[in-house]
Amino acid sequence: MRPPRRSSRTCSESCAGPGSPISGSGPTRAPTAVGPADFVADISLAYSGALQLELIRPVSGVSIYTEHLERHGAGLHHVCVEVDDLADAVAAARAAGHEIVQEGSMGGGGMEFAYVDTAAAGASYVELARIGPEIRAFYETLRHPTD
Repeated sequence: MRPPRRSSRTCSESCAGPGSPISGSGPTRAPTAVGPADFVADISLAYSGALQLELIRPVSGVSIYTEHLERHGAGLHHVCVEVDDLADAVAAARAAGHEIVQEGSMGGGGMEFAYVDTAAAGASYVELARIGPEIRAFYETLRHPTD
């Protein structure tokens, strides 16, 4: 995997603005399919129009991010779909036969998420996310830093 500064610079050059690093972040609750997750990752966010790009670099611990790197190397890990009701979206994914491989929350519950394993359908992971107003406001400051 590329060093994070180089990846952020590459993202900055091809996106609408510079990446915004969030070092040492990890979810406050993130159980995996096999047990609790205890990990730290560096995350850099950037925007290209309304599209948010997220660069994730695992720092420590085992997670679906480290497992993906071991199996596939660097590249697309997931796409995110915003949902109004995470519990309903997770139930629908399970009813469709998909496994939830990691779920959790960040920002004091301001964002709740679940990763759906869609490999059997030939896709990467799909992240289902309920994004609260505080996290949405934070994202908007990254998207429009001069407003």
